[in-house]
Amino acid sequence: MRYHTVFPSTSVRPRRKTSSTRGSLSTYSSFHSNFGIRLARTSLLLMAVGLAGLAGLADSAVAADPAASAPIKVPMTAEHWQVEYSAAFEKIQGMDAIALHEGGNAIAKDVTFKDGTIEFDVQPMVMGTGMVFRRADDKSFEMFYFRPNGKCAESPACLQYAPQTHNILLWDVFPQYQVPAPIHDGEWNHVKLVISGKRMIMYVNHSSTPTLKVGRLVGDTSDGAIGLSGPGYFANLVVTPGATEGLSPEAEADPSAGDTHLVRDWQLSAVSELAAGKDPSYSEMPEASAEWKPITAELGGLIDITREYGLPLERPKRSMAWIKTTITSDKAQTIHTSF
Repeated sequence: MRYHTVFPSTSVRPRRKTSSTRGSLSTYSSFHSNFGIRLARTSLLLMAVGLAGLAGLADSAVAADPAASAPIKVPMTAEHWQVEYSAAFEKIQGMDAIALHEGGNAIAKDVTFKDGTIEFDVQPMVMGTGMVFRRADDKSFEMFYFRPNGKCAESPACLQYAPQTHNILLWDVFPQYQVPAPIHDGEWNHVKLVISGKRMIMYVNHSSTPTLKVGRLVGDTSDGAIGLSGPGYFANLVVTPGATEGLSPEAEADPSAGDTHLVRDWQLSAVSELAAGKDPSYSEMPEASAEWKPITAELGGLIDITREYGLPLERPKRSMAWIKTTITSDKAQTIHTSF
């Protein structure tokens, strides 16, 4: 027996089906969105199972790192920055600062960062104030940003890490990397990042414990430029390459890695355009002889179509791709699937 699941254009929502089958069971899913091809948690569960959250990071050592280079202080003057839109270099509350009033990024010239420590002071203005690092270009980088709201210490989504891949910021895919943060509105706030390989820890306002822990950086880049993201005020940027404070460069283990109920291996179709007002139709799924390529689930069973295609068609055009997999059963049985 075969069936397909079609997700709505504005979000990816699970649907459950129960079927009796003899022989092979093939599952096909289509994904489309007004915002281009996004990501879908498409791992097939053969029975209901809860996934554990990310394991805690190992404590980082605070002893001096012998691999660290000398700190680099980047002056807040125009000749040291490549600015998008507009920026003002001025004194703000006694500090030499860069003011990004209209958003956009300011990229530090002649600074390439892979691992180490980044520290700076910031006054967030609105959602989006933050930093990009390991920036290959304006389409691919790692990022964190604030959502200042007057009560950030209580807000579960005040601070967020999210990567940008193929010009798509994956802000809505990794809710485990959103946390409260002790931000003071209208004042300078100190931020410290410690980045090592696939891990990052972040401290806000000299907190004694990490404000945010990222056990698995999921961007596509391993090194690159450093930039500031507005609107906001920024001062006192200091970069210390190699100062990882003992933080392991290895990604945390995937808590779902040993879960044999997850289906991880799929086939991904080529991209096609989905006409305005039209829903995908099972009858239009590409034939087996068409171009299909393997795609494997990432952390927690996530099928990352964006990492393959990004935004293949210019908005407002809608993009669509199919994924499929086949499960062979050696006996007649009823199974429950969950997306």
